[in-house]
Amino acid sequence: MTPAMHSNSDPIEKQITGILAEASAALSAATSPADVEELRVRYLSKKGKLTELLKQLGGLPAKTRPHAGKLVNDAKA
Repeated sequence: MTPAMHSNSDPIEKQITGILAEASAALSAATSPADVEELRVRYLSKKGKLTELLKQLGGLPAKTRPHAGKLVNDAKA
């Protein structure tokens, strides 16, 4: 990967890192199955935070999209 490709996806990487940290903290604080379900919806659902990032990929340069898409999909896994 060229440095330019990597630098163009850095904002997405930073967003993913922040979302994962936020989700991890929230999951640690979850005390019931309902709490966990609410987190699943907040982060992974059709209108979840990670899905919203996927929708933003269309605005990235074509060379950057595959890497950024992989990052988001890996985060969803």
